[in-house]
Amino acid sequence: MAWDTRPAVPQEQLAMTDVTKKASVDQWTSRQAYALAVFCLVIGIAGGWLIRGSQSSGVVASAASGIPSSQGEGQPTPEQMKHMAEKQVEALLAQLKSDPNNAELLANVANVYYDTHPFATAIDY
Repeated sequence: MAWDTRPAVPQEQLAMTDVTKKASVDQWTSRQAYALAVFCLVIGIAGGWLIRGSQSSGVVASAASGIPSSQGEGQPTPEQMKHMAEKQVEALLAQLKSDPNNAELLANVANVYYDTHPFATAIDY
């Protein structure tokens, strides 16, 4: 019978080495992490393609070209914007004639002009 010359190892130390080995087995390798990233990327692209492909081609084409699909949609012309601004400002200008130093009225007139895009006129107020 051969005698074991190694020193005795306490049970706590044996348990710690088992936990260390188990932790190293539970961690992901770089190959596994890259494979998961590629898999998620492929799934995301396929999902986006399927969702985007389910839309009608007319909506996709008009959205890509920036042209509204019907005449009723879209932004008004500059002439229409100017007309809208004049209609909205009429009452405010009437009030402003009676009280020309009212800062709130001046700001409201400027905001209407700014929102309807005659910026030079908005700056005057």
